[in-house]
Amino acid sequence: METVSAALAHDIGHELATIAFLVSAVRADPALRADNHRRLCLIEREVERLQELVGLRTEEIPEPEVSLTRLLAEVAGPLALRGPAAVVTSPSPDVRLPVDARSLWRLLSNLVHNAVRAAGPAGTVRLLVRQGPPPCIEIHDDGPGFGAGPAGHRGIGLATAGRLAARCGATLTFGAADGGGTVAQISFRTEVLAPGA
Repeated sequence: METVSAALAHDIGHELATIAFLVSAVRADPALRADNHRRLCLIEREVERLQELVGLRTEEIPEPEVSLTRLLAEVAGPLALRGPAAVVTSPSPDVRLPVDARSLWRLLSNLVHNAVRAAGPAGTVRLLVRQGPPPCIEIHDDGPGFGAGPAGHRGIGLATAGRLAARCGATLTFGAADGGGTVAQISFRTEVLAPGA
């Protein structure tokens, strides 16, 4: 389901505001270690994303262009700290495109979580951005291969993932990774903008 009822969004908003308040209170502690401060910043970012998803932060002005590299790092950050698989973000060029950041974040979040689940506790997920043409984001896992991973919750589903990719001016494809596993590739039809343009 793509929508959240007004009553449910209101209740979720109260809970998210409470979480944000508690995180802010802990972050203000002068004895907080730098690594824990970084973790709290990641939690705050995730709370903001949830507020956006339920329509509680509609006052924000969309960015004219989105750094694919930065957004990918934001999605990977919490999982890289302590996930069931190693998540590695490869050095990539700063590719910027005029895309729907919210849709791309939803798409990346689900694809990366699926890759982590497929790779398993001893596996690795590698993330990178290619300048192209066409510019693309690749998510590699060393799991058993597309459709052969562990059963369970499948996130947003392939049809919804395809629609999210289309909203971003992209196509989503899956292929076999060298040495086993799966590569999910988001290829953008939009022309790359120069960094800072």
